[in-house]
Amino acid sequence: MNKKMFVPAAIAALMGVGGYLGNATATPAEGLSDLQLENAEALADDTETPCDVFTGGFKQWSLSGLFRVKQSFYDCCGVLREGYNPKGLCN
Repeated sequence: MNKKMFVPAAIAALMGVGGYLGNATATPAEGLSDLQLENAEALADDTETPCDVFTGGFKQWSLSGLFRVKQSFYDCCGVLREGYNPKGLCN
C-alpha cells in the first residue's frame, strides 16, 4: 500500500472505531433507573393538598410581562417569587 494512502486510511479507521465506542457509551440504557421511577411516582401523586398556610401571598402570576415591571412577592407557601401581575390572594 502506498504511504500517501496508508496514513489517511489509518486515521479514518481510528476515527470510525472511536466514533463507534463513543456512541456506544453515550447511548442511555434501556428503561428508567429506580430514582427516576420514584421521582415520576412522586410527581404523579395527587393526594397532597396545595399549600395554603401563608395568608399574605398570591395564588397566580404571569411569567411573561411585555411592558411590565417584574415584581417580587410571596406565594401561598411563603416562598419569595418573581413574576408579573400577581393575583388571587391566599385564604
